[in-house]
Amino acid sequence: MKNNMPCYLLVALFAWSVSAKISRAEFVTLDVKLKTQSEDHDPHQQHLKWLIVRVTNGSANRLVGATLRWRLFAEEVGKPHHPIVIEKSGEEKLTVNGNNEYTDIITPKVTFKWTLGHSKRRGRRSSHYVAETGQRYHGYIVEVVENGKVIAEALSAESLRNIAKSMEKTKSPNVE
Repeated sequence: MKNNMPCYLLVALFAWSVSAKISRAEFVTLDVKLKTQSEDHDPHQQHLKWLIVRVTNGSANRLVGATLRWRLFAEEVGKPHHPIVIEKSGEEKLTVNGNNEYTDIITPKVTFKWTLGHSKRRGRRSSHYVAETGQRYHGYIVEVVENGKVIAEALSAESLRNIAKSMEKTKSPNVE
């Protein structure tokens, strides 16, 4: 049986099918679970938060030397417009075998404390309002970075992507 396709077209189709298979086979996925312990004594709130991150390597190749980078964000309550800040961040080097092997990473526990707005008595017949203060949990970003490029990420809210980008732009260089 004779093939009527030009040789260059066969080569191009073969190269496309091989590259499509490689790009589909080589991927890293993240499964992030947020854990919480609460100590609420109205109006004072205290929550410990940490992440359990499962990094799965779906490629046939071993993932070596990549970095897991995580950030927990807080909302500064009681301040105008409730600014979002990074409460705690960290990094950890990763090695994950291929073929859907995974590793689990547990971040340190981070304390978020705030006081709800409430009325406080000032004698028998009068009271005054105490405004909300402190830092309340807002969300997380987790990334796997390899050779300076983000190859996988998980966000608790898409809005954190823009907040993190604006923080990077306004970050001043370290002065020694």
